[in-house]
Amino acid sequence: MTTSLRHIVYGIFFPLALAIHCGCSSGGGESVVEQNRKFHKALIDSLSTSHLKGASLLVEKQKQEARDSFDYYMAMGNGLVVDYYLGNGRHLREATDSILRFLSREKADLPATYLRARVYNTLGAYYTRMEFNPDSNIHYYTKALEMYKSVGTPADLVDAYINLGSATRDNGDYPRSADYYGRGLMVADSAGLDNNHRVALTSGLATVYTALRDFDQSAEWWDRAARLQPAMSSSDLFFYLNN
Repeated sequence: MTTSLRHIVYGIFFPLALAIHCGCSSGGGESVVEQNRKFHKALIDSLSTSHLKGASLLVEKQKQEARDSFDYYMAMGNGLVVDYYLGNGRHLREATDSILRFLSREKADLPATYLRARVYNTLGAYYTRMEFNPDSNIHYYTKALEMYKSVGTPADLVDAYINLGSATRDNGDYPRSADYYGRGLMVADSAGLDNNHRVALTSGLATVYTALRDFDQSAEWWDRAARLQPAMSSSDLFFYLNN
């Protein structure tokens, strides 16, 4: 599961209970999907600073404040990231199955498509980390990418391309991996995203060309990655320094 691990103050709760099941703006002027993106970021930031209890409480509060079934399942979808960080694979699979059964009865509007994309992305991460199944992780990451093309932000698309670039690289499909990383860079460049979105893409391309023994291209991409060091997280820097 891709994450932007930026620190926020522990204990802040975003009042982001999803007010209505539609793609229009809520009373606060933000769409349901945008509200949920902010909620999801709050969870990841809390988890990245090891505040597991705080993240769990955020999800439980969102469930309690759900106004209808869709709100509740959207909150359950946010809980998937907690299960992933805790390594709770069995509960994660039970929750994804439950959410997908619910979505099969819903119309495929923007919030439902967004939630389905989030579930598929989580399943890709599950099969990467917990089952070590390259065919399944590529399958679900591909399904997530196709949905993010219609409902995702440029950052969502970049994350999806990073996931597929890494999955296909680890499965030995280096040309395909390079294509995904390259597409991600094009999205990041055209949208003017911050350099932290380019770190995994440039480092990924460097590892691909190293594996292909194209050392000129490899050196070029490692040099590009080096110029992004100020934007690297601690895990990004560890990866860069050990390759």
